[in-house]
Amino acid sequence: MLNGRRIEADLIDGKRSYTDLVAEKNSEVLGIKIEHWSPKEQMEKNIREEHLLHSLRICWEHIRHIETQRLQLFYFQIIIILAIFSTGYVHGFLSVFFTLILFFLSIFSLVVYLCNLKWNAVLSEYVTTIQWVSEKLGLIKKMEDEEEENLKLELKKIGVKKFYKYSSFKDMYIPIPAPLSIRVHEVAFTLFPRIITASSFAFANGLLIYCILAYFFNLSVINMGIISFVYGMITGLGMWHYCGYILKKIKQESVIYKKARKPKDVTIWDVGVEEI
Repeated sequence: MLNGRRIEADLIDGKRSYTDLVAEKNSEVLGIKIEHWSPKEQMEKNIREEHLLHSLRICWEHIRHIETQRLQLFYFQIIIILAIFSTGYVHGFLSVFFTLILFFLSIFSLVVYLCNLKWNAVLSEYVTTIQWVSEKLGLIKKMEDEEEENLKLELKKIGVKKFYKYSSFKDMYIPIPAPLSIRVHEVAFTLFPRIITASSFAFANGLLIYCILAYFFNLSVINMGIISFVYGMITGLGMWHYCGYILKKIKQESVIYKKARKPKDVTIWDVGVEEI
């Protein structure tokens, strides 16, 4: 009862908690502990935020793990390439042994390429999830139309021709990577292993045909060289286009899954690129 009025509170679906109030007066510390109850809605909100924060931590840990894996595999691939060409210098670049080594390099580079494509797709999913969670927690906010147009004008001034729709947010309190026009990771972890795969496959096939022609046919060196070069180029271009087909398919599948899994209350993230 308070001033003749009855005050009712539903504490069944709540949770007991305490607040400590501390004050100091004349070198004496005075403290009081206030008991209060959190409503059910607040408890559910706190639990959701804890789960979202836990999701952020998991995503960042996996991103760091993937970055470490990619760098280690990249360094290992460089060592393998140097070792193989050192072997060719010792045993001869036109030997059967070096041809077999090149076939091994092409298969190894293809495996590295596929691993990088998988890791790139997973990394993109983690970054997208971080953006979704950040919007839910209020760590980023959607740009107004005028602010977005101003950003596009600033990018256009420095020669940027593409604007990614998922990057239209402001008031960022979390380090979400910016979609830079120079895609360094695509060059190092996608384009480089693709080039090594196609070129080593082309050289291996060219050397194989050269060895076969030299052993079974009585042709001039020029004719054998032309036939080997043409055959190597055809097989290398075939491998190049095959790698490009896999890259395109993985990107398409990744986008389809992200669009299907996108939370309904996410308003900033979107698929597509605009020309500016």
